[in-house]
Amino acid sequence: MIRFLLCISNILIYFILIRNFLPFRLKKHESLILLMILSANVINLTYISNLGNLGVVILLSTSGLYIALLDKHRIRNICFFLLSYLCGVLWDSIFTFCTTMIGLDFYFAQQNLLIRCIYIILLFFFSKGMAYIFHHIFAAEHGHSLPREIWISIFANLLICTIIFIFNIVAGERAGYDSKITTFNGILFGCYFFATTIVIINCIRSYTNRAEMERKQEAFDTLQQYTTQIENMYSTVRSFKHDYVNIMTSMSGYLEEHDLDGLSHYFYQEILPLSNQITMNDFRLNQLINIKLLEIKSIVSAKLTYAHEIGITVDIEIRDSVEKVAMDRLDLSRILGIFLDNAIEAALETEHPWIGFVMYQHDTSTSILISNRFIDHGISCSDFNKPSVSTKGSNRGIGLHNVSELIKNYPATIWENEVKDDIFTQKLEIHQG
Repeated sequence: MIRFLLCISNILIYFILIRNFLPFRLKKHESLILLMILSANVINLTYISNLGNLGVVILLSTSGLYIALLDKHRIRNICFFLLSYLCGVLWDSIFTFCTTMIGLDFYFAQQNLLIRCIYIILLFFFSKGMAYIFHHIFAAEHGHSLPREIWISIFANLLICTIIFIFNIVAGERAGYDSKITTFNGILFGCYFFATTIVIINCIRSYTNRAEMERKQEAFDTLQQYTTQIENMYSTVRSFKHDYVNIMTSMSGYLEEHDLDGLSHYFYQEILPLSNQITMNDFRLNQLINIKLLEIKSIVSAKLTYAHEIGITVDIEIRDSVEKVAMDRLDLSRILGIFLDNAIEAALETEHPWIGFVMYQHDTSTSILISNRFIDHGISCSDFNKPSVSTKGSNRGIGLHNVSELIKNYPATIWENEVKDDIFTQKLEIHQG
């Protein structure tokens, strides 16, 4: 009976560790399947197999494979799964050391059900706290997802730690180590684990600081472009004032001579083309003024002005004053920059390039629509946000995948693509969280 209860407790220990560490909530059927996998392995270790701790390798392999398949972020999931096991190892060493220090026999502590219950209760809170710390460090430092390369480095470190520990336990069993030596080795392992974790934390902080600096530099460069545009507009206005005086003087000359034919020729040849040019350039002086967020206004102004200058027809509709948005302004600037860059490239492939930008404010949300004329290359809308999927050749298409990673940090934001005839539209609906 005691052996059976200990078997149940071991299943519960593994389940608690995994449940606390996973970066997402398991559904009921997923929890049930995980319990079945853990039960099969623990029962095999307890009643059937004589593999000892080598059986733990099978348990980790089968459970880890299932956890990896639950979510598309497979490397991240395996990392947190390994962290849950290593956390259990660390807690076991700490608890064994404490019970040994107060004079309890190792095997008595392992077999006593009351001590086992205390062990499980304390493990729950210990693993909950450790999971919170690691989620904060690894999952979303500064609110931004870590790149795949860093997750691979974290995975390699955790895998090495796991292999070292299992090898240490298996070797200890065969060499006949007593509980004190095993506990001491566990403490050494814990020190190694914390040391390598600190190194990884420093690497993550270095990456996030560099990424933050790059984002700020990108925002500063965009702001510089916007400032340059304002200066150019001011120069244009001054030039127009000067031209206006000259135009009035020239017209007065025709009127003084009563030369209506000459005045008519002068109007159609000189004044009307200048008026058309002013009207064409007026798009960037019109509704962009309704965007009150400087970072957003600067990136939109810079991209749309560039599109206009290279011959793309640009339509803008911003009827409402946009004064706030439920998203980090630098993140939104990056997203709009990617959308507009892609729109410009796609529009230039067409015979009559066109881009439309619509932005309007609701009480609890902000809507942004970026449309462009494009040539259909047969790629499904649902595939555009996948890495390396692009109409521009291999090793491209990273932009929309980066957008997808950024938007994951804002659960209340809805991003949709739409194709109608030869018009491709990106829709961004930013709701207050």
